[in-house]
Amino acid sequence: MSRKLTMVFILGIIFYFGVFNFFGGTNEAYAATNVWAEKSKVEFGESIKVHYNFDDREHAVKINIFRNGNMIDTRFNFNTSISNILSYSSYNEEGTYKFEIIPLDVSGYSEQVTVKVFKHRVIFIPGIMGSELYSGSTKLWIPEGNPWTKIPRLEMDTNGVSKDRSIRAGAPEDEFYKTMHDYLNKNFFVIDFGYDWRMGANENAKLLKDKVSAAKASSPDSKIYLVAHSMGGIIATEYINLGNGEMLINL
Repeated sequence: MSRKLTMVFILGIIFYFGVFNFFGGTNEAYAATNVWAEKSKVEFGESIKVHYNFDDREHAVKINIFRNGNMIDTRFNFNTSISNILSYSSYNEEGTYKFEIIPLDVSGYSEQVTVKVFKHRVIFIPGIMGSELYSGSTKLWIPEGNPWTKIPRLEMDTNGVSKDRSIRAGAPEDEFYKTMHDYLNKNFFVIDFGYDWRMGANENAKLLKDKVSAAKASSPDSKIYLVAHSMGGIIATEYINLGNGEMLINL
């Protein structure tokens, strides 16, 4: 007897949902939002194209847009359609963008897709005396305050070795290069290569190799460009002469 009641109950459920769908109802258990991107990785400046469609009927939608987990934009499309394409180019940074498609007239019926936006890398190499030099937290070049208490600490011995072994390179000097850096950074991801300009080109070229390798490892899809000024061009040339040219697109 219990088995017959169970069968009657199951048939009743099937009949209910069948009639409900026949008269235009939405069965959320069977309906689905399908979302996909034309490309999973997009070069900075290229439009992101996200396709979406529905298995049941037309819907107006809300589209939430996230970058690296933070919501940055919301779009609405009130033109109901069974399928549509979002073309999105209103971004100004690289990162992982998530697009969440939500029908406005039904709940529990959303779907999402992620797209990686990447910039190509520019490694900027300043000219001679164009990089900051520090000893600990003390800036020796370009010195602040009385220069004569700091410049003598930059002295090298007769073998070309710094007498103060604590000296390290900082960033390119903003006074000379900030305008160029900001201009390049609009369309590229700029990586500064500050270096100890007291040292030879060969030594600095080896350090440049480490910088290029790290840039490529952090963003494998990005092309690598070197932009150099003055002595920076000599270091870049030495880097290529050491057999590292295959890592670069242009100098």
